[in-house]
Amino acid sequence: MKINKIFFVLLFGFVFQSCLFQEEDIFDKPAYQRMAEAVRFNLENFKSAPNGWEMRFFPTNSQTGFTLLMRFYDNEFVTMMGRNVTTGNVNLTESSRFSVRPANGAILSFDTENRVIHAFSDPSSDPRGRGFEGDFEFVIIYATEDFVRLRGLKRHTNIEMRRMPADKDWSQHFDEIAAMRDFLLDSNVNLQINEGGVARYRLHNSTSGIFGQVPFNNTETEQVQIPFIVTTSGIALNRPFLIRDDENENNQVRVQVFNLNAERNRLVSAENENFTITGPALGDFFEDGGRGNVILLAERQETSGMDALFDQLAADMISIIGPNFELMSVGFGRNNNNFAMTLRVRNGTQAAFRIPLVVSGNNITIPAFDVDDMSFLITDALENNARIFYERVASLRQLLTLIQGEYILETSSPFNLRNMRFTKTDGSLMLNTSR
Repeated sequence: MKINKIFFVLLFGFVFQSCLFQEEDIFDKPAYQRMAEAVRFNLENFKSAPNGWEMRFFPTNSQTGFTLLMRFYDNEFVTMMGRNVTTGNVNLTESSRFSVRPANGAILSFDTENRVIHAFSDPSSDPRGRGFEGDFEFVIIYATEDFVRLRGLKRHTNIEMRRMPADKDWSQHFDEIAAMRDFLLDSNVNLQINEGGVARYRLHNSTSGIFGQVPFNNTETEQVQIPFIVTTSGIALNRPFLIRDDENENNQVRVQVFNLNAERNRLVSAENENFTITGPALGDFFEDGGRGNVILLAERQETSGMDALFDQLAADMISIIGPNFELMSVGFGRNNNNFAMTLRVRNGTQAAFRIPLVVSGNNITIPAFDVDDMSFLITDALENNARIFYERVASLRQLLTLIQGEYILETSSPFNLRNMRFTKTDGSLMLNTSR
């Protein structure tokens, strides 16, 4: 009986070992050798880029992204450049040591202090003693000659690296990112995600580097926070944004990278070109008053008589009202939910005059109105000042007559609406925004 049992155990052990041997055949090399090759490949791959790499670095999954440039050398030194809040928004270049070592996968580690990247893991950079809580060691998840995907060793943040063009100046690269940021982002403007040209979501707080996303027609919904980074070609989200099909919740589209199109009027999803990011419709933005105080300033133009009228109005304000009433600006914008023309003088006094406004797309009309109808023109908020100016300064009524007419609304950037211009259809008058 004992002999039978021993035979069974020996036979079972033989079969078990045979199975294990077959499983190991899945790999043609032992684990230690594969790891050594992975370390060697990644080390050489990093060093093979003559102009280095661009790292799109997110300290954590709840913070905005930062661009870091780095070049790796044969002596295991790396030179980095950054331009962001940790560098005082000026270029900072430093060199330090790096390594690629085996652990639970190949690890890219920046071993000695380099303020370009270690500032994000330094707790002293934050009064709370936490700092940005970023990593300086990364698991290499995927690598090709031109692209590397990393994951933070502690924070598990997804990080991407791209090989820099050989002839690209680093400082110019940061200049291009800054220009793209200025072109796209405006603290007073909510961007929007569109599907097939139809608005689906609003994107709030763009200048923070973290979009607050809400459904376009449901502003009561709690905002979903989506960190992003500005690139030389547009915007990249920290993680894919899932857009659900209204008719079938099981259908989802993943979008993450948006590139500025050739016409520079929309950001187009690299994953699905049917999805875009745009600014709001210009007419709607202006009619709503934007999120800030949108003011149009009348330009001095000889052809329209505006130049002479400005001089006359300024002179009248001083001679009739008083020497402390030097005219500073004539603006047009929202005042107590009305569209109004507002005079501002040096001593801080303001006077607003309500005027009609009709918006149709990017066409704006200030229809003809009776400049002698004081009851229509004068709003409640600034009634006393407006009444005094209106009754005493005749050139003010001439200005109210001059601004009547049809205008076309234009902007230098359909995303950043700091610079909007109203031009009369006959070209005789222009009004520019100033905020």
